[in-house]
Amino acid sequence: MMRQIHSNKPQRGAVLLSLTIVISLVGVLWLYSNLATHHRNIRTQQALNMAQSALIGRAVADLNRAGSLPCPDTNNDGVAELLTGVQCPSYIGRLPWRTLGLSDVRDDAGERLWYALSPDVRDASGNIVNSALTTGQLLINANAQQVAIVFAPNAVITPQARDGAQQNNVSQYLDGSNADGDTHYESRQIDDSGFNDHVRAISQIHLFKQVEKHALQQFAVAIQQYDTSHHVYPYAGNATGEMQSGLLSGFIPYATLALASSAWAQNLWFTALDAVPYSVDATLGSVQLRLRYCQANVTRGQVMQVQCG
Repeated sequence: MMRQIHSNKPQRGAVLLSLTIVISLVGVLWLYSNLATHHRNIRTQQALNMAQSALIGRAVADLNRAGSLPCPDTNNDGVAELLTGVQCPSYIGRLPWRTLGLSDVRDDAGERLWYALSPDVRDASGNIVNSALTTGQLLINANAQQVAIVFAPNAVITPQARDGAQQNNVSQYLDGSNADGDTHYESRQIDDSGFNDHVRAISQIHLFKQVEKHALQQFAVAIQQYDTSHHVYPYAGNATGEMQSGLLSGFIPYATLALASSAWAQNLWFTALDAVPYSVDATLGSVQLRLRYCQANVTRGQVMQVQCG
């Protein structure tokens, strides 16, 4: 009697097909999840980029105190709070998006951004703001000398409660040391169950490089106006900004250039620098300006060249 032999090849093939389908589905789900996370991160990063650009633009364009920034918004209306005396009511709160001329910018979770401000860049009467004296008093991780930090709080984390009564309570939106009320903040590369803040810091150097570019343009305009009237660039000045005939290197002659009453002078931009800020060549046709981070060449008939270290 002949023994019947049963092949298990079809069975193995079915198992392999099932495994292939399962692996493919897992791969598709993994890819979808990662793409969704990537797109969420893009939207959040775009919000942070907008906030950072608006803050720097505001600091550069300020006519009274270039480099200064507005107080945080503490009642969630998008408007920077007014000073209490010469201090901000709080140095952490919501980003004042209306004051900055932004739309109602939010992160991927639909949350408005938060904002911490270094007290030494507040836009307050009597507060001197310049690249030499203003250091930035905030820290992000181990990085000191931050002038402002913007936070995207993202989705709520247990046990946070974000009802109307808690809408201005920082501890219900920010995580870890970002919510403890001191000047030390943190950023992490990977979200976890206890921390999902996305953070963008503005350092003193980054801010004041942009402000110095604007300052040099303003100083160059005054120098060129002097040249239009006198057909030479001015000699260097003394500590009070008065031009000293024959002096090729010294202070910017800001009084001679009619800048003694400017906001630049009031904020000590002409006198607080360590480096010699002004030199002119013997022909009085080319000037070198030096600030803390940036320098410029102003030469008759040429486009001004600005370099920042």
